[in-house]
Amino acid sequence: MIAYTTCSNEYFLHYYDMWSKSMNHFYPELEKYIALYEPTEEQRKKCEEDNINIIDMNLYFNDIQPTKQHFYLSRWLFLPYSKEDHVLCTQINCVPVKKQSLKAEDLSCELLRFIRQKGNRVGGIAAAVFSKEAAKKTHEYSHSLIKNPPKFDSTVAAWQTSNLDIQTILCEQKVLQENLKIEEQICWITPCSMGATCSHKMKTKTLKHYLDKILR
Repeated sequence: MIAYTTCSNEYFLHYYDMWSKSMNHFYPELEKYIALYEPTEEQRKKCEEDNINIIDMNLYFNDIQPTKQHFYLSRWLFLPYSKEDHVLCTQINCVPVKKQSLKAEDLSCELLRFIRQKGNRVGGIAAAVFSKEAAKKTHEYSHSLIKNPPKFDSTVAAWQTSNLDIQTILCEQKVLQENLKIEEQICWITPCSMGATCSHKMKTKTLKHYLDKILR
């Protein structure tokens, strides 16, 4: 299995350090990749120091100026399916708080989604494991959308639901504030995602609160 994320330069500034540190702590054995648009020398140096491989988004964005919607799409478009291995794909602000133990039967499907409780239902697309075949199918569908990218990454997620064999594990928790109880089965946390109070400053402060306790 390999690990993979992607982000804009803005999100790199806010979340990369937490993602790389926590992923290297809990998954030191995994080869890791991050897709970046025109990575700077500073970004290249940081990734090299952290043993994170860079995928340059210019591979498909070389003749366009990517919009916010292109960066949503990039999460699926740059899945490293050519590595011929399962791909652990996460949002860059979805970070591990313990190592996920997966059995062979967990990986028998095309897409294993890590989901969370959302009120009276479950859902979420912040993290998942793709088979190499599912990663390629998702890449190919995403590639067809480059000229007219969807407004949200949930569009591709909906396509996955209709076209891939999916299983789920309840192991993610959204942390809206500090000092919440992290349930026993939780391996991944994500910050708040919308609203006036949900700034990058608030998100990073909240994630850092939990990671500092675990990684110290």
